Amino acid sequence: MAPKSVVIIDDEEMVVTMLEAWLISFGGVKVVGVATRGSDGVELCRKQKPDILLLDIEMPGMDGLEVARQVRRDVPSARIIILTSHINPYCIYEVSRLGVHGYVNKTGALSVLGAALQHVAKGDRYYSPLYHMIREQRLSGSDAFQKILTPKEVAILILMTEGIDDAVIGKRLNIAPLTVATHRRNVRLKLDAHNDRELIQYARRWGLIPLQGEHVG
Repeated sequence: MAPKSVVIIDDEEMVVTMLEAWLISFGGVKVVGVATRGSDGVELCRKQKPDILLLDIEMPGMDGLEVARQVRRDVPSARIIILTSHINPYCIYEVSRLGVHGYVNKTGALSVLGAALQHVAKGDRYYSPLYHMIREQRLSGSDAFQKILTPKEVAILILMTEGIDDAVIGKRLNIAPLTVATHRRNVRLKLDAHNDRELIQYARRWGLIPLQGEHVG
């Protein structure tokens, strides 16, 4: 049987180099390309049409979630394994929604990634225990962010925490500024947020923003 072709997309060059070296010894797979930027990775996948994509989430410019969206659309045969240190409810919700085939903690043992590769190569799925725990214990609860906010409100909350005004949010989401203002008001009411800091705390708790973000318009 021919080895499965693999593309690696990760902005940490050391990680990419280590993964390439390890995959050579792993057997049954062949690295056909690597990229350190999300946009370059999408083009690489369109060209190579790999069997498996190993994908980081947090990258400059186009992040891994957007890469996964575009690859799922343009190269539906590629099976995606998220390899990341970001195990939080928002990422796991988006990964589930996108139909990603594997989710592995970057800080875990290489044997775990090996198990994920074997399962995904056979057409199965593989998710880390932390993935299952967050889905079952947090995302299934009545207070889960996706059960309180609509997808549009989640997108607007994320942009709100960046300090972006209604006009810019409207352009990004292709909606009118007045509609943005209505969504913004609804977000504050639904979350019973009395100030910007409470919005930031909520967004952090669910993984909607990284730990260092401190802006809200």
